[in-house]
Amino acid sequence: MSEGWGMLGAAILAGIFAIVAGVIAYRAGRRQVADQGLIEHRHWQRQNRLEAYQRILTSSDAFTTAMDAWRIPTTRASANLGGALETLAAAEAGVRLVGPAEMHTPAKAVVNAAGDVYRRTRTITGALLFIPPAQWVQLSQALISATNQFVTQAATVLDTPTE
Repeated sequence: MSEGWGMLGAAILAGIFAIVAGVIAYRAGRRQVADQGLIEHRHWQRQNRLEAYQRILTSSDAFTTAMDAWRIPTTRASANLGGALETLAAAEAGVRLVGPAEMHTPAKAVVNAAGDVYRRTRTITGALLFIPPAQWVQLSQALISATNQFVTQAATVLDTPTE
């Protein structure tokens, strides 16, 4: 009888150890899957942010090209500053969507600077649309400065690991 009790005790202990090992393995597996999911989400988030930031920079360049075309009277009609501003505003909405919050202000500053140029081109002075060179330089520099600040902030965000 004592041998039977010893075998029964060993079987019970083996069963308990098997259950404990199973629980530990289950928890470790769940944690590994959660960690991998978090890593993949962070990669996806960084990639989406990079694409949104690239879209706003590309749109800013397109707006600058439209500005240059507007400055030349023979290409002014085809400059489409309004369309370029709409594209830039849509790119800014993408930045608001993917974040983070500290990117909203620099993105909005780029759109506001471009909006100032657009509004100024729509102001009629007599029969001609004319912007004095000094004011044109000021408007251009504001757009360049806002874009540079956006790039600086974007680089900081993209270089900082997300938590």
